[in-house]
Formats: sequence, structure tokens, C-alpha cells
Amino acid sequence: MSRTKQSPAGRTFSIELRSARTLMNASFVRGSDGKVEIEGTLGTLESVTFPEGIVLQVVGSEGTLQLDLEQDEIPRPRHAPRP
Repeated sequence: MSRTKQSPAGRTFSIELRSARTLMNASFVRGSDGKVEIEGTLGTLESVTFPEGIVLQVVGSEGTLQLDLEQDEIPRPRHAPRP
């Protein structure tokens, strides 16, 4: 997935699995809500990076998830005050 700007239709994503055996469920529900659910495993976490600065990439031993999300869009956690 290569992104230069956020899609006008919303965030885009891609999931690449090394094998169909790591896909646990893919449901395409027909109905008024039109929900779609995809479940699987990326395996053991290998890396989390922001290649190109505009794509969050999560790489596991069994696959890769990419989401067009810039690193500075992620809210920074606020540290709890010390007791």
C-alpha cells in the first residue's frame, strides 16, 4: 500500500497474510447495516513502523497490516501524576 494523502472516502488499509491458514474468519454480511468482519493472525510481532511517514505498518511473522495513519495523528498518552 502506498499512500500520499488520506483518501476522501476515509482511511485505507491493506492486510497481507502469508498463508490462507492464518485467516480465521471473513464475513460479508448482507443486510441494512452492511457490516464486514475480517479476523486472522499476524503471528509474532516483528515491527511497528511508519514507512513513508504516512502509513502505519505492523509486521508479524504471518502477515502485514498497513493503515494510512500519520505518526503525529496518534494521541500521546498523558502520564498520570505521581502520588
